[in-house]
Order: sequence, then C-alpha cells, then structure tokens
Amino acid sequence: MRKYGAAYVLVALWLTFWVLHAVFAYHLAFQEAIEHQQAFEMRAFWIEFFKDTFENNQSEMLQVLAAAWVFKHFLWRGTPESKD
Repeated sequence: MRKYGAAYVLVALWLTFWVLHAVFAYHLAFQEAIEHQQAFEMRAFWIEFFKDTFENNQSEMLQVLAAAWVFKHFLWRGTPESKD
C-alpha cells in the first residue's frame, strides 16, 4: 500500500467523482426529459455521458502533460531542481 498509495488514492477519487458525475448527469437528463415531455432514453444518456467523460479526461490529460513538459524543461534558474 505504501509503495503505490498515491495511485490508489487518485484512482479511488477519480472513480468516486466519475460515479457522482453519472448520478447527477442522470438526474439532470431525467428532469430535462420530464420538462420537455419526452421519453427518457438510457441509450442516449449513456452516449452523452461517455462523450462528456472522454472530453473531460482528454482535456485534463492534455493540461497535466503540458504542465509536466513545461516544468521539466523550463525550471527557474538557480533553484535546486534546475540543472545549472
């Protein structure tokens, strides 16, 4: 646990927020269907949910990778982390 504890915590948090996103997105989609007097379709909900999940993860990964690249190559000169 100690060796990979951070990974376990991050995965647990990601899964928790993903499940909460599904619950709230379901509730919102169901309420919108009622307000517009339309039938609620689970297939359409899941397609929209996974599309949103993919877009969000893609955006977050791009930001993290860009930040990692920037901090790897452009650290402040004179700090302990810099190569000079």
